[in-house]
Amino acid sequence: MSDFRLGNMATDLAEYTLDMCNKNEDGTLRFPQRMYESYVKRIVDLSLDILQGVFEVNSVHDDMQVRKERRELIVAHCLAMAKLVFISVRSLL
Repeated sequence: MSDFRLGNMATDLAEYTLDMCNKNEDGTLRFPQRMYESYVKRIVDLSLDILQGVFEVNSVHDDMQVRKERRELIVAHCLAMAKLVFISVRSLL
């Protein structure tokens, strides 16, 4: 998978996350207010960390160890975000 495609996917993830974590079109919250300072804020932060991390990895061309470490951090952010999304959605049911 090319670096450019990963960058686009990370951008799409951040945009989608910001949209989903915002209010509905009628102004109502999508999540309970109590979740915005905990789960929702962290989910948004992780999506932005993933986006930043992908572009940081793409800026390193000559140090494979640094690239590997940064990729591993991105994967950790993805796993944490997935778990928080799962918990958040489950709490809405």
